[in-house]
Amino acid sequence: MIKDQVCGKYDDRFQFVSSSLTRRGHFSEVRAAKKRATVDERGPVYKKQNVAQQLRPQQLTAVVSGKIPCSKLVRARNMEDLAMELVHRGVDKVPSSITNCKNTLRKLEAERLIREHDMSPKEAANHKEFKPLSDAPFKLCDD
Repeated sequence: MIKDQVCGKYDDRFQFVSSSLTRRGHFSEVRAAKKRATVDERGPVYKKQNVAQQLRPQQLTAVVSGKIPCSKLVRARNMEDLAMELVHRGVDKVPSSITNCKNTLRKLEAERLIREHDMSPKEAANHKEFKPLSDAPFKLCDD
């Protein structure tokens, strides 16, 4: 068409008018081709993910990792299991209170984490679950 046109505006206008008059749909084909070209051009460039879309490290629950949460232990079903675990860990006198048993077990587990996994004492004290070392069943729910 016109050789001195800017950014093909006249060609675009001509295509629009010709498709309007002929009703053959050339304009939609041209528009789709432009869209394909921009998608191909921008395809390899990805937008940065927002906070909700970013990958987070997966956290393993206590049961999946083979640990027992201290908060799930109750006197009615777990007192004998706690006593067996404490004796296995070397406690001579097992406390009669479930709270004292749990606290003793937490201290022993923190010592084990510091010794075996080189954790800081503060980080080890924040652990709320323990790895059972004895053969105690540790039921976490009533049957």
